[in-house]
Amino acid sequence: MKSFINRIMAGGIGIYGSHNNKERRNKKRLRYAVVLLVVISLSSCFLHYYKVDRLNKADAATMQNLIAGSKYFILHANDKNLALTQVKINNDMLEGEVNPLPPEHEKYLNPKNAYANRFKVKDKDIVLYEVHLYTTNPAISTSHISIPMQDVSRVDIYELNQKATRKSRILSIVGLSAITFGTIVIIAAAIALDDWGNNDTYVAPSNNGNSNNSDWAYCSPQVYAMHGPERKLTGILYSGAIFAPLQRTDYMPLADVHPENNQFNLQIHGGQNEEQIIHETKLLQVTHGSDNNVLLDHHGKVLVYKDPAKPVKVFTEENEDAKSQVLFADESYYSFTNQSAGRNTSDIILDFKKPANITSAKLLVKAKNSAWGLYLFRKFKSLYGDSYPALVQQKDKADRNKLLQCELDQSLPLLVSVKAGNTWKFVDFFYTPGNQVLRDMIMEIDLSDFKDKDHVQVRLETTYMFWDLDYAGMDFSKTLSYETAFISPDKIVKCADNQSQGTDAIGAVQLSDKEHLNLGFSVKPVIAGNKVNSYFLVGTGYYLDNTRFEGKPQLAKLAAFSQKGAFDKFSRQTFDELTSLIKNNAANSVAAKN
Repeated sequence: MKSFINRIMAGGIGIYGSHNNKERRNKKRLRYAVVLLVVISLSSCFLHYYKVDRLNKADAATMQNLIAGSKYFILHANDKNLALTQVKINNDMLEGEVNPLPPEHEKYLNPKNAYANRFKVKDKDIVLYEVHLYTTNPAISTSHISIPMQDVSRVDIYELNQKATRKSRILSIVGLSAITFGTIVIIAAAIALDDWGNNDTYVAPSNNGNSNNSDWAYCSPQVYAMHGPERKLTGILYSGAIFAPLQRTDYMPLADVHPENNQFNLQIHGGQNEEQIIHETKLLQVTHGSDNNVLLDHHGKVLVYKDPAKPVKVFTEENEDAKSQVLFADESYYSFTNQSAGRNTSDIILDFKKPANITSAKLLVKAKNSAWGLYLFRKFKSLYGDSYPALVQQKDKADRNKLLQCELDQSLPLLVSVKAGNTWKFVDFFYTPGNQVLRDMIMEIDLSDFKDKDHVQVRLETTYMFWDLDYAGMDFSKTLSYETAFISPDKIVKCADNQSQGTDAIGAVQLSDKEHLNLGFSVKPVIAGNKVNSYFLVGTGYYLDNTRFEGKPQLAKLAAFSQKGAFDKFSRQTFDELTSLIKNNAANSVAAKN
């Protein structure tokens, strides 16, 4: 038996099987009909909440970012609430035009607290863009104001409280659907809503030092931006590097994090039962034109882009139109629910109009792993039962290239190919970014063979329901200039979750699930007016899952994971099983009522 288990462990995951496309489509329609009926019937019960990010003073950099974000400014002065338009910062002076406040912006002037304030979903485009400026300056008596920034005593930035809103959705499903469908519908509906395992704010540890989050619902290691006592989840480092040979360097964008007093304060956490091994952390500063954007590919290459083109056509191998789901970064996802032709994968095809004589382009995607994908991977690991620690030990000594090839064979990363004639040519892949935060990713694609073509087709491919794709575009701009500088942390402190003090960390850092790492980076603002800085947290490391699963290895199921495409088949079968349970519970409930 041990030799059989070892063969399974050495082989990794995989099975190559065939499916009847028409049958799959019918099953897919049926299961989504069941789930969507539940979701639609409960949608009116969901509550929406906003939170208040409060700053005790205004600085020019923060104000410039808010202005660039097309925020709606409300000025609170002399017991009056006024609309402030044409806002600009000029030599530390706040300037703008003062107008009466429209009635629609009078609804949310007095939030009850900083964390969970209800709003009507129809008002989302109003309340979620509001910024409230408070001043006691008596000179607010004309239609145009120009007051010192130091006279702005408070800034309240309204943002969606995703945690409270998602919690409301799940509780609504739990409370209203369990009576009819049983507890399994809670899981299925939560997956459909993509709420399972998502959390955008730090949850304080319990008294024993353990996080009170679920032990499996979060990808690691989690990076939080620190703003005083508040923490905001901003990204995941090298997600999926779960064995020592899979250690890699990741380049996590800090696009939504802004330095306070020229200082970045970050915090790194792992998940429950996890051990983090962090070999290096540093900040990468990229200085570029203010009208350009920048990302790094997974090889560490800096790629500057300017104006990505939208695909003119988006479809699947089954000719399903998916254009509306990926044109804009609006959290309306394509979740890879089709069946690729002749392959154990799901895919989406992007058709871009290509300018003449262009021989290189940059593919951009905004995506994350799905909550279903994380649940599925957890379920897969549980098949090893009490032999899972032996698997970890074996994989820690395995060949890196073989482990990575195993992941590619199972289509766990997002695979990218271009169409050349009637065949697809593999280009590269995107590493798994974790399931909590959408991530902007970029890939350079050689189009030398397409120089005389006016279109290029790109295929994105992965395991069934393993990724959520929010946006895709392609930038055809030529090479744009930039400068880079690496910044070492001036503070790196290892702390226990239930203690306020820690110790300076030197060299490689090892974190238990009851510890976190505080990082501080000092930066300098750009002097040139037409230049801006973009920042990336560069981290090198991996992590280990020390979860103890119960029971003996499920040898019959593990034996199926010996060929390519097993994970895709596993995902479809698992979802089919959940759907069957929903149908059976629903039928039993109806029979009982009759």
